Amino acid sequence: MKKLFLALVLVATSFMFWSCEDDTVDSLTGSVKFNLKGTAYNYTGAVSKNVGSKFIITTGSAQGAVAISLENSTAGTYKLGIGNSLTDAATFISSGLNYEALTNTILFYPFKGGEKYMILGGTCTITSSGNQVKGTFSGVAVSLSELSNIDASALLSIVTGSSNVTGEFIAYKL
Repeated sequence: MKKLFLALVLVATSFMFWSCEDDTVDSLTGSVKFNLKGTAYNYTGAVSKNVGSKFIITTGSAQGAVAISLENSTAGTYKLGIGNSLTDAATFISSGLNYEALTNTILFYPFKGGEKYMILGGTCTITSSGNQVKGTFSGVAVSLSELSNIDASALLSIVTGSSNVTGEFIAYKL
């Protein structure tokens, strides 16, 4: 009888977790999900906060960390990265590739020696803002190591090229 009871408990428990929607978990904990160059990533526990003049959304796990930096937390579409002109690309390069100075960008920091990426061209749309911020993003992610040996025209062609990252987020405001 005990074995039958344990078997029923195991089946019922696994069914509860299997039937739980990812959207429910995400709405309770926050998340950043994205697909970068054909690989899917899913981070839970996303939070957001105004820091100085920037609105930051961040999350991390043993796999790595994600930081979304925007000029505002209100609903709307924000242009990500360096801009779409040769002058914008040249200015970014001549300023020492200072991606931390960019107003609107998304950084992906994998742990354990993986390549770091940032979105240098694209958009981020905040669809709702309140205690919970929701939105989507897409654009061209470039590895930080690629940036060290690139000229302005090559960078511009990459930034204005085809999107290689798409994602969505739900984050709780701290």
